[in-house]
Amino acid sequence: MMRNVLLYTFNPDFEADDGGYYVFSDTNNGDRYGVHKQGTAQSNAMAILMNSVTIATIALATYQNCWKVGATNVLVVSSTTGRTNAWLNNIQILTNDNTAWSSSNPSNLYVGASYTGGSTFSGTMKAVRVWQKELTWMQVADLQLRELKQTNDI
Repeated sequence: MMRNVLLYTFNPDFEADDGGYYVFSDTNNGDRYGVHKQGTAQSNAMAILMNSVTIATIALATYQNCWKVGATNVLVVSSTTGRTNAWLNNIQILTNDNTAWSSSNPSNLYVGASYTGGSTFSGTMKAVRVWQKELTWMQVADLQLRELKQTNDI
């Protein structure tokens, strides 16, 4: 069973609205899990994929004010089928998306690029963590604070 929580600690070298397509993480073709910051053609939205289902496409206007260029950011996606939430730097950017998905067990996890090796992340991917349980908003806030403390960014 694929984990239900994805946590990324990263320092982007790019603005959220720069028009580039960047992959935080990806898995095998056919059962893709991950987060992609989409390019100009997709209005710089952030896409969340669970088992090849696009759970949400988060509009640039929703997350841009939380995005910190050249500094540590923490993105948390907590999902079970029919309920997905996401936070960027302790601001909720997706609330209770009800898209259904089923879990699978991908054989590979690619960090900072797609499974084909393209759309590489520009900046530093400091950590990627996964959990097999859904988290409450208080657990997410605690995790984000701990991630920032570990990177000495608070």
